[in-house]
Amino acid sequence: MRSYWILLVCTWILLGCGRSDRVNQAEGVYFSVSFTGDRDLDGRLLLLISTSDAEEPRFQVADGVETAQVFGMNVDGWKSGEAALFTNRVFGYPAEGLAHLPKGDYYVQALLQPYETFKRADGHVVKLPMDQGEGRQWNRAPGNLYSKPVRVRFDPTK
Repeated sequence: MRSYWILLVCTWILLGCGRSDRVNQAEGVYFSVSFTGDRDLDGRLLLLISTSDAEEPRFQVADGVETAQVFGMNVDGWKSGEAALFTNRVFGYPAEGLAHLPKGDYYVQALLQPYETFKRADGHVVKLPMDQGEGRQWNRAPGNLYSKPVRVRFDPTK
């Protein structure tokens, strides 16, 4: 059985950690997500941000004004210990970028929905998340990796 840990690191402005060399000064605030495990991962990596701790942010995403904030990116061959950076360039919903989030206290969680690789007869290769018997409930799917929610004080202006 493989064991993985997903780690959400709220960096620099959020917790006073050092800036990554891979993020230029124009990017402003960012979140760094990494994992430990014994193989590279492919999938959809989500950063979920909520103002409520009533339940995990992954369970607070909905169609409506009370939805948690979601940012997403695809990872392909993501290596153990390698940082995936959510900068202001990563598109989100309902706010388009981190700079559009208002100052405040938030609960933040990272989630990876793994992809399976399919080699089609026509030579194309596609990577897709597969139903794991849960009826395609992305936030509850067996095999997803997710962090514990972390409370952060966020200020996009600093």
